[in-house]
Amino acid sequence: MTVESMFIDTSKRYPLNTVAPRRRQGGAVLIVSLLFLAALTLIGISAMRGTALQEKMAGNTVQHNVAFQRAEAALNAGLNDLLTNTPNISNYDGTLPTYDAFNNTSPDPFTSATWTSANKVNGDSSMQWYAELLDPDRVVRPERGCTASQQGCTIRVFRITARGKSGNAQVVLRGIVGRE
Repeated sequence: MTVESMFIDTSKRYPLNTVAPRRRQGGAVLIVSLLFLAALTLIGISAMRGTALQEKMAGNTVQHNVAFQRAEAALNAGLNDLLTNTPNISNYDGTLPTYDAFNNTSPDPFTSATWTSANKVNGDSSMQWYAELLDPDRVVRPERGCTASQQGCTIRVFRITARGKSGNAQVVLRGIVGRE
């Protein structure tokens, strides 16, 4: 091999207005780049779907938390009402918002008909509660020889059922309170 053959022959120059001869190209680079672009597109679409799902889950979590807080507020309103006002047992006649669960079956808190006449907290239908009389004469101190006819020996047991709503979320909470 000679030194001259190692260098590019610069004697063959092409005029400026002509194009250099093309080598035969199979288009492999084009096919590989299109496959790569398709893969990146699929990854991007799946990432967008995952983000949209996470956004929906976060929104549902927020709605559930707000509904839970509203149910807690309604439960506290019902408990405060029972503890501050003397309940009239004759009002517990089997119709809501007060209900005699001792002598009747309890209403289903998961049906909308139950909540049509329930108490609203500050007029807000997203926070409602109703009270059920569970036991009108529960003896609380039988170890001291108390009977149902003795003063201070019995309590009335009530169950407060509260519902909180926010968007599509609904939370039902229950609490039990006893008072003389």
